[in-house]
Amino acid sequence: MNINKQKVWEQCELKRSDFIAFLSKLIHISSQGEPDIQDCVSEKLTDIGLRVTNIRYSPSSLPNQEEFAAPTTDDRKEHTSVVGELCGTEEHQSLMLFAQSDTMPINGADGWRRSPFQATIDNECLYGWGVSDNLVGVASMIFAVESLLDAGLSPKGDVIVASTPSKRRARGIISVLEHGYKTDGAVYVHPAESGVGLRQIKQATPGLLSFRISVLGHLPDTQEPGHTAFHHTAVDPIEKAVTVIQALQDFNSSRGDHVHHPALHEAIGRSTNLHISYVNCGKENMLRRVSSECVLAGSMTLIPGESLLDTQLQISRVVETVASKDAWLTKHPPKLDWLAGSRGAEIPRDHTLYKTTKSAITELTHEEPHQNPLHIESDIRHPILYGDIPTVGLGPKGGSLTQTGHHDEWVDLHESLMTIKVLSAIIIDWCGVSPVP
Repeated sequence: MNINKQKVWEQCELKRSDFIAFLSKLIHISSQGEPDIQDCVSEKLTDIGLRVTNIRYSPSSLPNQEEFAAPTTDDRKEHTSVVGELCGTEEHQSLMLFAQSDTMPINGADGWRRSPFQATIDNECLYGWGVSDNLVGVASMIFAVESLLDAGLSPKGDVIVASTPSKRRARGIISVLEHGYKTDGAVYVHPAESGVGLRQIKQATPGLLSFRISVLGHLPDTQEPGHTAFHHTAVDPIEKAVTVIQALQDFNSSRGDHVHHPALHEAIGRSTNLHISYVNCGKENMLRRVSSECVLAGSMTLIPGESLLDTQLQISRVVETVASKDAWLTKHPPKLDWLAGSRGAEIPRDHTLYKTTKSAITELTHEEPHQNPLHIESDIRHPILYGDIPTVGLGPKGGSLTQTGHHDEWVDLHESLMTIKVLSAIIIDWCGVSPVP
């Protein structure tokens, strides 16, 4: 047993009640909004001795070279990312820990069986608004550093702790990278959405491309309120949209056969998918009318490394080809709009950071974790794509996320404490430590 790790883990145990109290405080003040959460985080980081910088930024001003979104979806509010710096004692590998500090807007709390803004503990689970998404991540990384310091140790390499807004494309971690923070590795602290907690590590994340296609039709030449009798004289946009959907399905089948990513294929037997998730045409209370337009929308996953532009061109060609084979669509081409897009990202499974993380989890849980490449658009992508920083993601068991429409959001307290220990072990193994003079 590494004696330094043992000292830190003992501190983690001693700080259990303090950790629960701090996490409960974050849950309580989350009702007041993101700025109050960040103020609390800034104060805590200052109290434990870190140099704190508050980065005020507007998401719309951040670079978009690895992603895009329709202007209507851009977050134009100002946010604050909080960064705490613990300078290393000598030249050594540096590490960034980051977690999203914002929770969902306060609505839908009526369905909760427990008070959403008063932390409740039941059967080793702590319940509260945003606790799993992602106040526990914020609290865990802070207490990992605090436990290290209280054990009388200092990292040899720099350690950065960043509390960063993320929801609704707030992209706080990019503001930190743009501010000049650069480390040799990063860990994104967030409970696994799959519900398996520390049994998995995120080291790869697929990208996503979302689109909308509008298909025009033509109403029958009649003043009659009902169109059914005249349907043969109309151009039904639903029928034309069906041909577009079929072409996209054929394209999806071809991609499934030819686009391959080993980890994704190993996990679910397929590396990419395209699906139409929205179709809007006509009204249910006007069934005798032909519609003038049919709108369909969907999304497609990109394997890590795939180009956004290339995949956009692929879908564009599908739509152009199906239109060229239809007399009506040739004259009235479907309108293709891009709603959002992001590249996938990954680090190799033989990367030192992945091995270090896997070793720390195995040492503490006595169970070897597996990789999870299935969480689309994980925030692990941002340091990789925008800062060329190898990044992994991990976190405790949690569930019933408010952002997915569930109630009584929770985290497992035992695994939360274990996550603090894992993070401290990664700091020790990655950055190295020495006794505080």
